[in-house]
Amino acid sequence: MLTRLQLTRKSINSKTGFDNKPSKFPLPKTSLTLNKGCDVSDLNKFPHSVVAEDLLTTKARLVFRSGATTRNLDELCSPDTELRPNRLWEYTWTLANSHLEKGMKILDAGSPSISFLSFYLADKGYEVCSVDLEITEPRLKRAEQIHTPLIIGQENIETLPFPNNSFDRVFCICVIEHVKNDVKGIKELVRVCKKGGLIALTTDYTKKFNPYGKAIFKNSRSYNKRQLLERIVKSSGLKLYGKTDFDNIDWNKIGDYPPTKNSRLPFIGNPPRFAKFDITEKIVSERIYEYTPVSVFLTK
Repeated sequence: MLTRLQLTRKSINSKTGFDNKPSKFPLPKTSLTLNKGCDVSDLNKFPHSVVAEDLLTTKARLVFRSGATTRNLDELCSPDTELRPNRLWEYTWTLANSHLEKGMKILDAGSPSISFLSFYLADKGYEVCSVDLEITEPRLKRAEQIHTPLIIGQENIETLPFPNNSFDRVFCICVIEHVKNDVKGIKELVRVCKKGGLIALTTDYTKKFNPYGKAIFKNSRSYNKRQLLERIVKSSGLKLYGKTDFDNIDWNKIGDYPPTKNSRLPFIGNPPRFAKFDITEKIVSERIYEYTPVSVFLTK
């Protein structure tokens, strides 16, 4: 059920049925604020609470069906044992606001080590391609244990092998900040997205722009509002889908950890990755480093 993209690149059009036509799934108009900072309280609100619970339920079902361990299914190589609150928000916010329909072709671009998002989408019946530079043979073998129809390949976002206008939806979750040439990467995502399609991405956001190699993680950057709009939105040549609010992030709440008293979601695992960090590395020595994921929706 798992197709390895490396084996099909020479005949990728016939293998995957790309038609180079506009998307058959036009986006409805929206007045919602979709481009914003992570707020885990969204997970307690309808319809996002339903999507979040379905993500967790589907994960448990795939674990049971495959005989894999929870750890193997969560990012396939992640040290975490559960979906972290920020990642759960990123997946939930993306899925709930992307207007998914049966028959769509979806690219999960740069999915970290074959992310659970790819398995979730494939399990729901979408045609999913999952690509990343860090996909290795052991991870491919583990992915095969999940028994979910996926096309998986070790590919660079800056040079994707797909024809123009291949996907109805392009997801890039917490990845673009790790792409060395992020401008080239976003243009590639635009190229393979169908006209009328949607690109939904999340990325690290800070008060001050940190260039590639000088952010909290090695081989990464973090955007402020100006650089996010310049390097991602403007470079894409596309319009933002939904309203935008990158100005009202409450930095005093960064690191707040659900559940609330009214939450029904079983948040289990490590504290959120977007908590305040004491950084001792030489780059940002002896200071507090705050960042949060933000979402960006672009329509072609």
